[in-house]
Amino acid sequence: NRNPSYVFFFQRAADDNGPIGSLNVPLTPERSIAVDRSVVPLGSPVWLDTSLPVLNAAADTRYQRLVIAQDTGGAIKGEVRADLFWGRGKRARDMAGRMKQEGRLYVLLPRAVVRN
Repeated sequence: NRNPSYVFFFQRAADDNGPIGSLNVPLTPERSIAVDRSVVPLGSPVWLDTSLPVLNAAADTRYQRLVIAQDTGGAIKGEVRADLFWGRGKRARDMAGRMKQEGRLYVLLPRAVVRN
């Protein structure tokens, strides 16, 4: 009820590895992102540079890591837009409910692809 952008991932009953993304593989907590596939090719490694939503202003909020574009979403349109899959459990629920931070995405592509 707090965040209208909160996404619910549905998973197959027989799969305990987590929800299945658009690449038909289980999403990895804090390593899988959903992107606009017309901008970022699925399967691409992406460097994520953002901050965390924290309640303690003195806390280090930097959040930088390598993630993989493994999913898509209806509300994810355009450049520099991605949704991070936080995983399961209370922390994942809390972070997903509060995460609205701005950030930067660096899509890592081979030079041959960029030149074409």
